[in-house]
Amino acid sequence: MAQSVAAAIEQQSAVASEVNKHVVTIRDVTDETSELSDKNSEMSHEVAAQSNALNEAVSQFKV
Repeated sequence: MAQSVAAAIEQQSAVASEVNKHVVTIRDVTDETSELSDKNSEMSHEVAAQSNALNEAVSQFKV
């Protein structure tokens, strides 16, 4: 009986360790996704600003 309990505890410990590794991986991926999302937002604003500047420059020409 004691061996069975010890084996179960050991197995639960291994599973908990594996779950912890996966949680850390999820956290890392989430952090990276957030960082990339912020960069994407910055770049979108930059493209919008450049688009507005280009529209202003082009609007000066008459056909």
